[in-house]
Order: sequence, then C-alpha cells, then structure tokens
Amino acid sequence: MNLSYSQNIIFKDKKFEKAIFKIEPKIDLNNDNIIQISEAEKVTELNLMGNRISNAEDIKYFINAKYIALTDNKLKYFNISGFKKLEELYCAKNKLTELNVSDLPELKKMAFGSNKLKNATLKNIPNLESLNLFGNRFSTIDLSEFPKLKYLSVNYNELVDLIIRQNPELIQFIAFENNLKEIDVTTNKKLKLGICYYDDGVSIISNGEKMKNLKKGEFIKIK
Repeated sequence: MNLSYSQNIIFKDKKFEKAIFKIEPKIDLNNDNIIQISEAEKVTELNLMGNRISNAEDIKYFINAKYIALTDNKLKYFNISGFKKLEELYCAKNKLTELNVSDLPELKKMAFGSNKLKNATLKNIPNLESLNLFGNRFSTIDLSEFPKLKYLSVNYNELVDLIIRQNPELIQFIAFENNLKEIDVTTNKKLKLGICYYDDGVSIISNGEKMKNLKKGEFIKIK
C-alpha cells in the first residue's frame, strides 16, 4: 500500500487553504474538511485569484493542474517546476521579486505582469506561445529559450535590450514605455509590425526585403 496517497496536507498559508475550500467543484471529495494529497492530485483547474495569499508553496500538491491562476494576491516569491500537464499560468498583480518557473513541457500561456521583478528564471518551457511581463523592472529580456513564442507583452519595464532573434514564430510584441533604442527583428519572419507597439524613436532593425513587407507599428503615447 502506498500511504502517501492518504496523507493530509498541512497548508503553510491559511488563506491559501481557505481559498481551496471555496473552489467549485469542490476538492474535498470525502467531505472530511481536510484536503488529502490524493484529492489535490485530481484537480485540473485551480483559480486562487484575489485571496490575499502570501505563500503558494503548497501549489506543489496540485501536480496535475492544467490551469493555475494566482493573480491579485500578496506573493513575494513564486517557484513552480515539474507540472507536466500545466498549460496556463497566471500570477499578475502580486509583489513578486523572485520568480523561478521551469520544466513545464505543455505550458502555452504565462503572465506575471504588475509585479516587482528585476530578473527571473524561466527555463525548459519549450511550447510557450504567450508571455506577459508588463509592469515590472526588467532591464534586459532574452527570449531565446522560447522558439514557439507568438505573443509578447513587456511594456512598462526598464528595458534597454530586448532579444527576440531566436523567436521565429513571433507575431506581436508590446514594448512601449521602456528605454529601448532599437529592436532587431531580422529573423522574425512572421512578425506583423502593424500590430506591434513601441516608443517613438525606437529603431526597428531588419533586412531590406523584410522592411518592404512591413508597416511601421503605431506609436503609443500614455498620458
């Protein structure tokens, strides 16, 4: 007998625990007012938005989740790794200064906007298509690890360098309100500059043939 599947979860954050019991359909399948590991492993969607959670370490028990939302909480750090089925991850509007996201083979959409991040570890996420990091404090963002990336939002950062040369599937980027001088799109053959947004004065670097087929992205002015 594998006793690990009958173990009760002792939550580190009571607000996290309270939010778990509010989720519908309910996770407490045997109605004992305790969440067992076996119950957590049956969860595929985990919406914990707006619950004042400050510690999300116990997310690890929900290993089979395909959708996780922790937006609008009080998190200062967040680590997640090894969720083999996770497809969408949202953790915007927190207080994050530390972020480690790795080994998520099915993840396609990820958002960590409106935090306080200056750097982050994002690795082994081969199928990522949409990334939102707006409203942080990044000075350099290198997206070389994400060859399938299509949509990118990095507006309202402190960027002086945005590296997207290894993103051949990229269709759109939003990068206004930064300190960028130029953006190299030479290898971004699918990019549609007509729906890209960047500050007035930013130089778009490309080969001559590419520039003939693209219209200059509109400039965004924020009052």
